[in-house]
Amino acid sequence: MPGPAPWPPCRTRGRFALTLAQPVPLRIGVAPGSGVAGLAKPESVAFNGALIRLPAGTVRIESLTKTGPRWNSRGAAAGVPLNYLAQFSPSLRENVRGNLTLGADWSLDLRTASATGGTPALAGGVHVFREAGDASVGVDSPVPLGLRTFDARADVQGSSLRTQLTLDGARTGTAKVDGTVQMIGGRVNRDSPLRMTANADMASIGWLAPFAGQRDLELDGNLKLARRAPAPLARLR
Repeated sequence: MPGPAPWPPCRTRGRFALTLAQPVPLRIGVAPGSGVAGLAKPESVAFNGALIRLPAGTVRIESLTKTGPRWNSRGAAAGVPLNYLAQFSPSLRENVRGNLTLGADWSLDLRTASATGGTPALAGGVHVFREAGDASVGVDSPVPLGLRTFDARADVQGSSLRTQLTLDGARTGTAKVDGTVQMIGGRVNRDSPLRMTANADMASIGWLAPFAGQRDLELDGNLKLARRAPAPLARLR
């Protein structure tokens, strides 16, 4: 007897095309007696081990779970073209092109307000980095950045949010930023204490003009920066 028919691939088409590589169970638990309406506020969710193929690149969701008021997710992405991500941002779509591919990984744990008895609490981190390729910025005369390194990270532990950025390129020059801000009531506000170290050496800042949000803006000059900032955000100038 013939075996079961193969499971049809789950995919979307168009601008944001993606394909679920193989069937993955999605388990949703609702409160007893809530019926279909309980799907809007599930008590538990489990979606683990999913591999999503993009037109180029992949996203692997190792885990996405909800247990009561707590959400947790881990995963990674590889070989994702910047041009694919630019579809989500009109500014990027208009001003950036090239063959730059990015990787990423994340591990996040969120406890909602009902779990903490106050403000939501987030722990974990997100890491995005250059894998290969380069990007050009500008509309009429695109400028290749000559990227060698792009690495950005954000980590939350307790009430501390730490962000780190490393940039190195033939046209961009170098920049390294490491900052930690103390959240107040689960939020970053103008009174949040900040510790930051920033160093930059850019022979030209002209490549930043397309990101200023003003068409045909021209920038010139160089930037050398070495700064430490132990102060509230409101005093940072």
